[in-house]
Formats: sequence, C-alpha cells, structure tokens
Amino acid sequence: MKTDSPQTETASAALARANMWRGVLLMSFAFVLYSLSDLVAKLLTEDFHPVQIGWTRQLGLLSGVVFLLIQRGFIVFHTKRPGLQIARGVIASTSPVLFTMAVAQISLADAVAVSFVAPFLVVLFGALLLNEHISRKQLFGILGAFIGTLIIVRPGLGVFQFGTVFVLLAATAFALRQVISRMVAGVDRTSTTVAYAGTVSVLVLSFILPFYWRTPETLYHYGLFFLVALTAGFGEFFIIRALDITFAVILAPLQYTMIIWSIIWGWMFFADLPDGWTLIGTAIIVISGILTSGVMRYLKPNELKTKLKRHKR
Repeated sequence: MKTDSPQTETASAALARANMWRGVLLMSFAFVLYSLSDLVAKLLTEDFHPVQIGWTRQLGLLSGVVFLLIQRGFIVFHTKRPGLQIARGVIASTSPVLFTMAVAQISLADAVAVSFVAPFLVVLFGALLLNEHISRKQLFGILGAFIGTLIIVRPGLGVFQFGTVFVLLAATAFALRQVISRMVAGVDRTSTTVAYAGTVSVLVLSFILPFYWRTPETLYHYGLFFLVALTAGFGEFFIIRALDITFAVILAPLQYTMIIWSIIWGWMFFADLPDGWTLIGTAIIVISGILTSGVMRYLKPNELKTKLKRHKR
C-alpha cells in the first residue's frame, strides 16, 4: 500500500495550515460585513418595517446562490430531501426579520450577545430531535450560556427589554436550521443547502412583502438598502469560501468577534455602550462556546495533520 513520504506529509500539513489562516481571515471579514449589515438594518428600522429590511438582506444572500449557480450550475438544486430543504428555507426567512425587530428596540451589542446562545441551542435540539449525545463538556457549555444570558437579560431586575425575546426567537430559528442541516448533510451537498435557504427564504418573504412595503423616498434610504444587501451578500460569499478551505470547527468561534464590532458601531452611531453586567454575561457565553467547540486542539500541528489525513480519506 502506497503511503505519503515525510516530505509530502510536511508539505500537506503546511498547505493545510496556510489554508487555515486564509479561512480565518475570510471568516473574520465575513463577520465584519455581517455586523455592518446589522448596523444598517438598525438604521433602517427608523423608517421601514423589519419584513422589508429582512427581505432586502435575504436578496443579498441570494447573490451567494447566484455565485453557486455560475460556479456549479443548476445541479446545486438537486436534493434527495426536498421537504427538509424547503422547511429549512422557510425557517431561514424568519431569522433576519426577528433579529431586525430586536435591534429596533435594543442595542446592537445586547442583541448580538444574546444571539450567542444559538450554538448551545443547536446542541440541545440535536439531543432532543436527533438523539445526539451531550458530553459533559457540552453540558457545562449549555449551563454557562444559560447563566451568561440571564446575566445579560436580568429578568425581574427592571432591565429586561422585550426586544430580547425577538433575539431568542431568532436564535431558536437559527438552531433549528442547523439541526435540519445535520439531517440533510449525509445526502445533500452544502452548496445545495445554501441554495435552498437563500432561494426559499426570499420567496417566502416576497409573499408577505406587499403588506409591509414602503417605497424609499430619498437617495439616503436607497443607499442603506443597497448596503444592507451588499454586506449580507459578500458576508455569505466569504463564509462559503472560508468553509471550502478550512474546517468548520476552527471557524465557528470567530462569530464571537461580532460583539466587538457591534460595540464599536453602537458607540459610534447610537452612543450605546454595554454595561458591565452585559460584558460579564457575554464573556461567560463566549468562553463557554470556545471551550466546548474543540477548536483549541486543531490549532496544534500534529492534530491538524491528523485531521487532514482523515479529511483526505
């Protein structure tokens, strides 16, 4: 049986590490763009309904589907689980609207911080719906996220804001989408799942859009709608490219960088700064997420090389 020479293995590991850092840069930039999209969405809520804003954001994501069509053709819509793919697309249409409803009422930093519970909801729903095993580390992560969220929300202490409910609903929708992604992962390509999510979500929101549509009257508003679609679209593009060259477990914790950008944009545009308790709660959620993600072990050269071998098989 032919085996790779030590030189070939070293070159492969070096290439994997180079791709890892390229993927990290792409994913980091994607989350900068997503944070900008959140900012523009909040600015638009002063004059427009979240349904119209959410529909425009999904148009930007639909551009990622166009990219896939150009690159791979209509084969991206070939699926063995059409019911699940359509259901996932319908759920995907709710997240941007719910999150936009949230940022219309609470600060960007608070909304993003609470949304970080989504990965832990994925673990919980995976156990409930897919009978997946929850490890002790994941259990502590869920507990940490719950404690962190309670610290941010502080129900019963006079600081609870109803917009938080919309964030939790958006996070729940996101988690359900991820669970369905796992259900179709063994039979459909990732590109197929992305294509259905972008296309179906736009179609669903298009049906209800006429009830909430308001024609922009100024170049300022047209510019904001263009930006919210552009940043969402390019954010999706960079995520697709990052996942093509880097392991998802390495990239997932980078979503926590969004809190940094949200704090910056909130301070610059709305004079909003999170209080100390919000920062403490956010830190607990972020640390819980990083420790339970398993990313740290993949940053070691030997583990990266082992992972690369398994991936090649």
